[in-house]
Amino acid sequence: MFPKMNHHCILAMLLFLLLLSFGFSLVISIESSLLAQPSSWPTPNCTKACGGIDIPYPFGIGPGCFLKDEDWFEIECQSSAPSQAIPVLKKAQLEVINISFPNDVVSYSRLNVRYPIISDPRCMGNQTGSPVSLLGSPFSYSEDTVLFTVGCNAHALLTTSDNQEYGCGTDDYYNPSRNGSCLNGTNSCFIRIPSMSEEFMVAFTGGAEGNCTYVLLTDREWLPLQNLQSILDQKFSPLGLLWGIPSTASLASRMNPHNLSFIENREHNYSCNGDDRMDHLYCRCSSGFRGNPYMETCEDIDECAEQDKDNPRCDYGLKCVNKRGGFACVDSWRKARFVLIGIGSALGALLLLFMIWRLHKFIKKRKEIKLRKKFFERNGGLLLQQQLNSPEGGLEKGRIFTLMDLVVATDNFNKSRVLGHGGQGTVYKGMLIDGRIVAIKKSTAVDEGMLEQFINE
Repeated sequence: MFPKMNHHCILAMLLFLLLLSFGFSLVISIESSLLAQPSSWPTPNCTKACGGIDIPYPFGIGPGCFLKDEDWFEIECQSSAPSQAIPVLKKAQLEVINISFPNDVVSYSRLNVRYPIISDPRCMGNQTGSPVSLLGSPFSYSEDTVLFTVGCNAHALLTTSDNQEYGCGTDDYYNPSRNGSCLNGTNSCFIRIPSMSEEFMVAFTGGAEGNCTYVLLTDREWLPLQNLQSILDQKFSPLGLLWGIPSTASLASRMNPHNLSFIENREHNYSCNGDDRMDHLYCRCSSGFRGNPYMETCEDIDECAEQDKDNPRCDYGLKCVNKRGGFACVDSWRKARFVLIGIGSALGALLLLFMIWRLHKFIKKRKEIKLRKKFFERNGGLLLQQQLNSPEGGLEKGRIFTLMDLVVATDNFNKSRVLGHGGQGTVYKGMLIDGRIVAIKKSTAVDEGMLEQFINE
């Protein structure tokens, strides 16, 4: 025998079981979401920025936050104080300026860094950095990368890892009359280096005695033709590197399982290109979308909300309307005209239908009047009028009533008013407006030979 339990204990047990069930459901839901998330994605609560610079995945700060098994993507946030934090590409020891994804203007993902300026080893006390090897990394120099040489009668020769040589030189000699310097920007030259290069060496020849020769590896658009000395003093120049994820990475296998040269994922709004030379995968959000394709977070851009007021996306008189993956320029006045025309047409159609209905009612009523007149004449109406108008008939013998009078008197020929049925029709009890009770006979089918008898009745 179980002990008796009061209703308070039963309610407490039911509440406990309900909370326990909810807890299990929550745990299962969390586990399901974690299982649905690819293992190559970063763990939650990763630091997203350093020194005001966003660090998007596959880059990351700290273990579990960058691309799995790819140390080249690790960012180290170096700082002597919180306000002086600097993101550094840990393995290459290059300071990061910006990390970007491709868009409608730029075709490749770029990692902008501060690259060390290379100087002639013969510069006494002015030696600067040396080339940084990117061999085996997911980074490479772009087609916009140039070798910028500055100095008097200086020559620099760049040799790539596959023994290709590129170089340029300046022919001007040291002239004290020109500010006493060979670093004024006029004694310089530049050449483009091959894209997708990963490693090279620099050799110097010539150079004026007592003056240094410098080589800057930078982008063509950033050529330091002005304030050159201040850039040399910093010992770094800005450089944009191309990057992609290695095709051997688990993330690349998930995004491009069949190892195709081009894929398009319409569900998550991104596409990827494979590069045979570098064996990397370069992904970007589809046109009209923005986000991180490696995290499948490409979202529609509202081009109309982001347009420049001084440079609108649509011409005057046209309204910008956002669409998924783009926008459209719509003639707002034209649309208003279409609306007004539509409303006017609808009202016109309704008015026409009303007029047709009224005309139909009018024609129908005329037909009914003519038909009643015809039946009145056919059923002996003229004979009845003759009898009423004759001296022998007398005014008290009868009176001609309208159909409406008879309908009112018989309550629309109600069956409860039926007094009997004769040979020529049905007799109803009626009450006239003046209160008199009368008998009203409604004919059914009258033989023309029986008209006089019907009238007499």
